[in-house]
Amino acid sequence: MKRREERPDDAQAQRLRIREDLSLASEVMEQYRNKRWQSLETWAGDQLDAMLASRSQTETCLRHTNWSLRLTALLLLDDRWQAVPSLANDFAGMVLTDSTSVVRGVALRLLAGCVLNESLSELPECVRHLSPVVLDDPTPADAETEEARSLAVGMLRDIAKFKVADRQRRREDLHQLAGSLVDAMQQDMSLALASLEHSEPSIRCAALKLFGGHWKPPADFDQICLRMLNEDGDTLVRCTALTSFMTPKVGLEGRTLGPRLAALVQDVVQPLDLRELAYFWLLRLRGDDILDWRPLPREEAAFAAAIDWSFLRSFSQIHEGE
Repeated sequence: MKRREERPDDAQAQRLRIREDLSLASEVMEQYRNKRWQSLETWAGDQLDAMLASRSQTETCLRHTNWSLRLTALLLLDDRWQAVPSLANDFAGMVLTDSTSVVRGVALRLLAGCVLNESLSELPECVRHLSPVVLDDPTPADAETEEARSLAVGMLRDIAKFKVADRQRRREDLHQLAGSLVDAMQQDMSLALASLEHSEPSIRCAALKLFGGHWKPPADFDQICLRMLNEDGDTLVRCTALTSFMTPKVGLEGRTLGPRLAALVQDVVQPLDLRELAYFWLLRLRGDDILDWRPLPREEAAFAAAIDWSFLRSFSQIHEGE
């Protein structure tokens, strides 16, 4: 159906509305990145498990009367099912017609992300007139500002491409660990949960990784990770358990977790790989830039020389003062 001609004032009003939508979308998507499962549970409630298990169920929720379920569907179709390109026209329709501002904004933001990572060549036709709002800044500027804008857009494209590459790397990593079993584990949460006890260490690693993002972790996941960290006989499983335990806690529980990690770094009985990983997470708790991370030496004296011992002792002092 041909889109009706818009008067200049209509187009201006729509672009103003879209900017407001995008502002709300940015806040919600930051919340989603920082507190993924808490956000999804708040928005989707008891519908979440069905949406995680079935793409078709998720697509159905795009048309739900509850705006929070529509929002959840948009985010899962992007982050879990990588389905935005195939549903681009549906997303575009929501940009134009959805009754809730944040839903419109998230739909447009996700479409723009697909253009930036080149899984879409351009926005769908019915929303292509919004490209200047979401992909470019139409405000006139001097040469220096234009260069800065160009660099910023380039960075956004690089970030979008990195996200796609990272998803592919994680898929390949899981298949390398679990082979064909990973497909079944991604379809059946109970199988993934049971695989945490699998006799093969690589299968246990894959199961831990799936509860790092693909499946909602069970209520006792922290205890599961700590048990595997302390008791599993395989170093890679122990390292994966530590990362699974720490990833959602950075910036939240440093005072509580720091002394435990510091003790692990100093425990010469433990494998160097595990001690190094514990030190890495201590630096993350301190706010260090992980882009500067360099692997530590694999000889005890050199390993010890590379450690910031005053930093480690600061956690011991916290522990003593509590």
